[in-house]
Amino acid sequence: MTERTTASAILPRIELKAVGDPAWSVLVVIVAAAIRLVAPLTNDTEWLITNARRFLDGAVLYRDIVETNPPVAILMHVPAALIERWTTVPAELLFTVMVFGGALASGLFFVATVKRVVPNVQFLLPVVLFVLLIAPLNGFDQREHVALILTLPLIGVVVLRAGGVKPPWAIIVLVGLLAGLAPMIKPYFALGIAVPYVALTVVRRRLVTLLAPEAVIAALLTVMSLAATWVLFPDYVRDVVPMLVALYRPMKQPLWQMVFSLPVLMWLFAVASLYVAVRKDLLSPFNLMLLSAAFGYLIGFIDQGRGWAYQMYPAVALLLVVVFASVPRALSGPESRARLATAAAAAAGSMILLYACVFGFAGCRVAGPIRAAVKNPTIMSVTWDLAPGHPITTMVHGQWVGTYSSRWVTVNAGYLGRKAHEPEQQKRYAAWLAYDRTVTNRDLAKRPDIVLVGIGSPFDWHGWIARDPGTAELMSAYVLLARDSLEPGQRGRLEGIEAWIRKDLVKSSARPARP
Repeated sequence: MTERTTASAILPRIELKAVGDPAWSVLVVIVAAAIRLVAPLTNDTEWLITNARRFLDGAVLYRDIVETNPPVAILMHVPAALIERWTTVPAELLFTVMVFGGALASGLFFVATVKRVVPNVQFLLPVVLFVLLIAPLNGFDQREHVALILTLPLIGVVVLRAGGVKPPWAIIVLVGLLAGLAPMIKPYFALGIAVPYVALTVVRRRLVTLLAPEAVIAALLTVMSLAATWVLFPDYVRDVVPMLVALYRPMKQPLWQMVFSLPVLMWLFAVASLYVAVRKDLLSPFNLMLLSAAFGYLIGFIDQGRGWAYQMYPAVALLLVVVFASVPRALSGPESRARLATAAAAAAGSMILLYACVFGFAGCRVAGPIRAAVKNPTIMSVTWDLAPGHPITTMVHGQWVGTYSSRWVTVNAGYLGRKAHEPEQQKRYAAWLAYDRTVTNRDLAKRPDIVLVGIGSPFDWHGWIARDPGTAELMSAYVLLARDSLEPGQRGRLEGIEAWIRKDLVKSSARPARP
């Protein structure tokens, strides 16, 4: 054995060439479909579908039902909710099928595009499909997942340009329109589009690169959506945006805490290990453009300041594609580089496990009693988190009548008010507290069949109800039906949940739980 010992002489070799890309790709699709058949939708998606249903019922978005995301985040769920009414197929299933089909089409388009520049990358299609269909885990169908599906074709075109290939105009228009939808869902997603063009401009040393037609189309579409939001959804601009500025943005984690968070450190470690392992190959057009897009999404993750795992998905997904496209070449080199490449793959691969760590929802044990007590109930909540209400509302075939998904306005305003030192600031936060109290009482006055009340969290919701005579009087019409407590030491849930039912709906034979 020579001094330049190769990893292939040390590591066991698995002959995969006998199984081509199509076979592996089909296997990935089958496994992904099986996972989707048993995996529930995320709480956020359930809530956005609820918004879409209420919109079709005639509710005014951001007035009758208030969501913090821009209109497109809701409107993209409307087709599924509309088809549900025509066919009785659940909107949750329809939206999952739409996202699955979109991910499959996006992956096929991306691979077909970049193959002109990187024809020799093994197993690129199954890797891309794995990243789009399986790797999201609990983040499947989240807004970040949809954003990557929409922007991946454009990233493929950037790879073409970096490789010196000019794409046809039909492709330019298509990818520009698709990518332009992503920032409409969340403005942060624009970074995943912009950073690759900045990187390409630096490499080419030509500012005109920033004006690539597909990028211009995406930017114009985004600007047009801002104007449309101002005209069609004035309540969002007038009421929700100031609320986000006052109560949502200040709740961000500190910048240093986000930069040194586990997901970011793992991402940087994987990139550094891979660079040492493959050296100049990491700066190839394919790798550089994908890493640039991933870095853009990473900046968005840091700037959001929430630290939620699913928000890291696009940055991790693109990194995984680069890792698994680069590692095979590194494994054929010196043992030291092979080990580093393996370390990079392990770091990047293990990051997908972070998506299994998102908060679960409370309330599984209250869904059965609700179904038994009342058919198609109307529901609202007095909780910290939106998770109890969604998917419980779907599980019991109910109708959400609350204005908000939860009492997050009260939680945030209370926290910020306690930290405020200036009297004017304290008055502003007190006004927000009074506003949310008014909204809660207005929703309770609708006499929903079920009220979900959070328990076991740092916020005492029963005490909050009792402190206001109006809220207490409205809740006096309810009796405790069922409880799903937060067990000591239990992780992955913000709070337990109680289901309170209107007294006039309690059957004489029923025995509600004691408070």
